[in-house]
Amino acid sequence: TRRSSDLADPSAEIPLVLLALGGEVVLRNARKRRTLPASEFFQGMLMTARAPDELVEQVRFPLAQPGQRSAFTEFSARHGDFAIVSAAAVRDARGLCLAIGGVSDRPRLAQWPAGLRGVDLDSALNDFAWELEAQDDAHASATFRRHLVRQLGAQDARGLARGQFFTRQGVLVASTIKSICCASSPAASSALRAASAPISLLKTPSAAK
Repeated sequence: TRRSSDLADPSAEIPLVLLALGGEVVLRNARKRRTLPASEFFQGMLMTARAPDELVEQVRFPLAQPGQRSAFTEFSARHGDFAIVSAAAVRDARGLCLAIGGVSDRPRLAQWPAGLRGVDLDSALNDFAWELEAQDDAHASATFRRHLVRQLGAQDARGLARGQFFTRQGVLVASTIKSICCASSPAASSALRAASAPISLLKTPSAAK
């Protein structure tokens, strides 16, 4: 857990969950100890606020509060691979927090009112997907990553609103995809992406509509 947090890979699960839950990282050197919230500790691609003479002493995850629910989903081309996009959501009386990994240079967090639903939720997720400034790479296009943010975020948010708790790898992201984990080659992954292409991949930010 400490090693994963210190590495700060934007696709890793531990930093994502730490951010979503409002966790902390304790840093220590020979002279002092200091504590940073996860939102301040992760600063970029493989970059953290740890000074050269500091070690990560602890990673603190807060205890769940009464009525708090959480969910985690991720999409990978093959079982066991790093996720192309992952989502961790926490819902309580104050609202909904959604953290996204694998899209920006670090895990990113959005917070919305508890009553956000329907088209308002869809619009908020779409805006968040564009704010992450996804880039094309060898694993997925920016367009596909934005699509996954909308799909995984909506699945987490609506599952929590219904009182569901779930952790799944290889989630269903489009009605034309039967099994994400069946993709065993780059060609298969490309086929899966192509299959999902007609399903609202090209939405623009709500403010630009």
